[in-house]
Amino acid sequence: MVKKTKSVSRKRRVRRSKRIAMCVLILALVIAAVLGVLAYAEINDRKAGVDYYDSLASANQTDANTASQSVDQASNSQGSASGDQSSQSSIDDYLQSFTDDDDEYATSAQQQPSAADQSGTDQSGTDQSAPEATAANAIASTAEPEKKVVVQSEIDFETLWKTCPDVVGWIRCEGTVIDYPIVQGTDNDYYLAHLPDGTANRAGSIMMDVSCDPAFTNDVTILHGHNMKSGKMFGDLFRFGVEEYYLRFPILRLYTPSGDYDVEIFAGCTVNGATFGYPTVFASEEEYIAFVEKIVKATAYETNVEVNYPDEILLLSTCAYSYQNQRFILAGKIMFPED
Repeated sequence: MVKKTKSVSRKRRVRRSKRIAMCVLILALVIAAVLGVLAYAEINDRKAGVDYYDSLASANQTDANTASQSVDQASNSQGSASGDQSSQSSIDDYLQSFTDDDDEYATSAQQQPSAADQSGTDQSGTDQSAPEATAANAIASTAEPEKKVVVQSEIDFETLWKTCPDVVGWIRCEGTVIDYPIVQGTDNDYYLAHLPDGTANRAGSIMMDVSCDPAFTNDVTILHGHNMKSGKMFGDLFRFGVEEYYLRFPILRLYTPSGDYDVEIFAGCTVNGATFGYPTVFASEEEYIAFVEKIVKATAYETNVEVNYPDEILLLSTCAYSYQNQRFILAGKIMFPED
């Protein structure tokens, strides 16, 4: 009887172990299926965002722009005898410090910085300025500002507004992926996860800060964009931290309902979003000059672009990851033509 009881008990333990193993296997399969569905949904979401912006760019791109971009892209892929390959290598090395493998999407608007503190220090209190850059030639505060001239835009905003009513402009840089409409919502949250037509998508939109005038009349107009590892949206913005890349593409093109303008890049640097502050209007010329000097000094190369008070500045901003709250900003002067 004792042997029979032990045999029965052993069989029960074996059956119990098999049931447990089967339950674990089923649970693992369920988890794998759920993760697979989520990954598939994310891939589709990402592709939908890319396809949407590609179709918008194609629909709003002139033949001249298409030809120019094709030449630039061919140049980027092939390099040149003077050392494009080594330049690209230095750019890629520089970009490594801005990669965060755990976050496909991040934007500077997710954590709003304090506008009161514009000290330009990192989280440890260390000044991030590059002393070799010269700011003196970047300011000519006594010069008269250039005047705006209303001309017809190359972008068909009337058609664009039918599906994207919050569009206030378009930003493009030939030879780069920057070729997007600019939207402005009623807050800095909605368009973090919505395309310009209102479709929910993690790629979000290039978004003008809610504090800015949609007519681009602020001293500084701020554009937020996601940092995507694919390089889309503002994921490639960091490339402008390298002089070689800036020399290739020193001009952004801004399209607005009142006309189209070149934007001359004069600074590209990292800042602490928690202390840097994002001013849009300055109380005085002195504050304006101090702001421009600060970001020029923090840029690792010189552009020799004169910034005259009160030139209007376009500032592009996205997240970086070398330290908490790090941002990369690209600043350019909007070139309004004279009468």
